[in-house]
Amino acid sequence: MFREGWGELRIEGEEGVAYRLDEVLEVEGVAYAVFLPENLGLSHEGVVFRIAETDAGYAFEPVEHPEEWQKVVDAYNEAEYRVAHGEEDPEDEDEA
Repeated sequence: MFREGWGELRIEGEEGVAYRLDEVLEVEGVAYAVFLPENLGLSHEGVVFRIAETDAGYAFEPVEHPEEWQKVVDAYNEAEYRVAHGEEDPEDEDEA
């Protein structure tokens, strides 16, 4: 949905850290973008944005509430686990 139109999207965070779009996922009916540090490995956390529709297209809104952020991170980790272990996403089965 979103990712196809954005391709290789990168942003620069605080302290000049470069982040790349790693995943777009939906959690509880809300779309999120997960950006991971480009060259720092696990020494920095990723950045999570809510994707909001605007008149001009889409905008990223920072996720500042810790509980919302954690829900997205948990969903991201679960999706990554499924991919790593060759498990299908139940939502993907509905689309087949």
